Amino acid sequence: VTLISKDTTPTRARAALGGNTATITVSVSAFIQFSKEHRADLARVAELFVTHELTHCLQQGPAGEAVSRAWPLWIVEGMANYAAEDPLQDEYFAVIKQQGIRDLDVIQALEVYPRGRLFFKYLQAKYGTEKLKNFVVLLYQRTEYRQAVEAVTKKAWNAFKAEELQWSKEYARKFGL
Repeated sequence: VTLISKDTTPTRARAALGGNTATITVSVSAFIQFSKEHRADLARVAELFVTHELTHCLQQGPAGEAVSRAWPLWIVEGMANYAAEDPLQDEYFAVIKQQGIRDLDVIQALEVYPRGRLFFKYLQAKYGTEKLKNFVVLLYQRTEYRQAVEAVTKKAWNAFKAEELQWSKEYARKFGL
């Protein structure tokens, strides 16, 4: 993985994958701007975004293939936000406030970040870290995500999804949504 600093404002960070290599480009000026806007520690902002992008790099398979291309975007982005312990950011809150917490099978656009993170938080909270790890392993083994959920939770996808949606709504209420 190569880390490059370049002014890409307003984009804070991005990962580019190719073969067995990955490049993470970060924008220090965008980090500083984000840090000021959110009254956040600059080091924590950098850690959050680099971890998020590094997770995308690790979403490649062992031979450099993009395993994650078969995953819904909410899993790809949710996993990265979860790994970075990314709090639900203001720009994502706006989407949730406008549309509410919606079913995983219908979310789109910016919803994928907070809803995906909530999915991973729920899986860990309800089933534990080991089951969460097992889910990720199954994804990397190219198990379809619904089947992976069913394998680790022993619940049908629709039953799991309904419970996850309820939990996510309750979790979001803690943040005034």
